[in-house]
Amino acid sequence: MTPKQENFIKKYNQNPDLIEKVYNKDRGEMLQYIIQQGLLDYVDEELFEDYTDLVLYERLTSKEGEDKMNFLIDITNKYISDVSFEGDKIYFNTDADFLSDLFKEYRNESPRYVAKEILSSGDDWWEPYDNVVDKYNFYSDCIKTLTLKNLKLVAEKMNEEYSGEKIEPTTELLEEIAEEQDSETVTLNTDLILNRILNDEDTTMELLWKNSDVGNELAWRYRDAYNQAAVDMYHDYVFDGIENFFNSDKKPEAIYTTKTYYDGKTKTELSYKVDITRSYYDIILKYLSNWSHNVRWGQNIDYYGSLSSLISEMIRDGDLEEISFRADDYPDYRVVEEIYNQMIPDYI
Repeated sequence: MTPKQENFIKKYNQNPDLIEKVYNKDRGEMLQYIIQQGLLDYVDEELFEDYTDLVLYERLTSKEGEDKMNFLIDITNKYISDVSFEGDKIYFNTDADFLSDLFKEYRNESPRYVAKEILSSGDDWWEPYDNVVDKYNFYSDCIKTLTLKNLKLVAEKMNEEYSGEKIEPTTELLEEIAEEQDSETVTLNTDLILNRILNDEDTTMELLWKNSDVGNELAWRYRDAYNQAAVDMYHDYVFDGIENFFNSDKKPEAIYTTKTYYDGKTKTELSYKVDITRSYYDIILKYLSNWSHNVRWGQNIDYYGSLSSLISEMIRDGDLEEISFRADDYPDYRVVEEIYNQMIPDYI
């Protein structure tokens, strides 16, 4: 620093209003001039409380390597309450409500709604679809998708359900079988059910769709399989979306905390720990780089106090883009069939 610069800094720190009048600059213009002259380290920063973001931006961008990380830690400790440093990792500690708000919201099927259901449910079961099976798709979905092993099991259970009953021949196949049995009614057995009944849609519907415990169980299990496949699919959409948003190398970690209240009752609360090691610096830098906007609205970094508030503002300003996916998507039928067949032996 030259003697002239030293004299300037001394006078400015003592009487900033006078020097700004001499230079015909306001406080922000004077700060930019000081930065251009490389004198930021010598001024009283308390003079620039309204320009905190510009000061931090200049200091952060001027540092390298370990110095940069140490300064980022200093910024966090002073201004950001929901970020922690653990070894060489940086974590964002947040909740389902905030993470859900990272997703787009539409009038109808909304990624934000789906994200909230996925993130808020934790280990609980969410069923996005109710009316999955009806009489028009029961045969194709609940019977034709069964493996041979499960078809045999269903045939055995149907034989048990209709044991001792005389079946009225209400379909062409049943009429044919009644003639073969030389009877006015049909007596079922496992082989007959497996090899003929279950291969005929009309007869299968007659026996399973109307007042059949086996039929009801098959419909419920297919509904469960469909919902499980859908939830698994949406789970990947949501967690992959968050992972990509923060350029993370792993999915958010669910944290369960049990709190005890004054009346002795306990409640388990769900929060999330998000790895933001790769993105935190860029997010902070992007926010600080927009310092003129922040100053204009009186919203420097100390106004927010948390990364969640900071990110929400950046999304509103268009500096960060919300996460989106097709919220009306259908699960892969192959996945549904696989889950469905896995369920059958345990429930039929």
